[in-house]
Amino acid sequence: TEFVNANELSVGTLTYERTVGTTWTPLYVPFEIPAEKLLSAGFEVGYITGVREADKNNDGEIDDLAMEIISIKNESAVLHANHPYFIRSIDDRKALEIVLENDTLYSAAELSYDCRTMYTEYNIRGNYSRRAGFTSNDRGISAGNWEPFVDEYEELNPFRFYMTVTSREDGKPVVGIKSMSIVVRGEELPDGTTLIYDIEAETGEEFIFDLTGRRVLETEKGGIYIKNGKKFFVK
Repeated sequence: TEFVNANELSVGTLTYERTVGTTWTPLYVPFEIPAEKLLSAGFEVGYITGVREADKNNDGEIDDLAMEIISIKNESAVLHANHPYFIRSIDDRKALEIVLENDTLYSAAELSYDCRTMYTEYNIRGNYSRRAGFTSNDRGISAGNWEPFVDEYEELNPFRFYMTVTSREDGKPVVGIKSMSIVVRGEELPDGTTLIYDIEAETGEEFIFDLTGRRVLETEKGGIYIKNGKKFFVK
């Protein structure tokens, strides 16, 4: 159901119900949620820290994209209202029911959050209305990954968020970027500290530059580029 509240309200009892599967799915709500209510019910929740780009097959093009998140293990943590989180069921697809007493229901603010790499902008926007009319540079969550919307008629339900991918240089859609996985990068521990997992460096994650020293996401035929300090030619 669409949520159009424009004012901050004090409520006696607030109930939010939804079915959540075992793959990551967006959670965007206009009220705060104690993490304990989700963790004790068998759900895992995480917040976004950034986007990682990689050239896995060393062909000069970005072919591996991952949105990195921190899994919240701290039961005393509180999820903020109007903020993008990911949630999934740990064991099986199950019903999520949150009941809050004497709580605050905030306005339906569809806020934007940016993740940036050197040349790409990943803009995440929450939605409380049912949305359609997406373009080739818009992405939604499908089966636990960010995927392009099928066409302009595909709809997105309220209480989710979507992502728009554009070039930071000219604001145009970035060609070739398709699926993006969601990877747990670390944990927010019960004592409030954050544990970051070690990620073994791979040569495929090293960046490619043109002859002017500017990093590029995609190479072009006939071009000369630099990687690992060495020039190479793209046939």
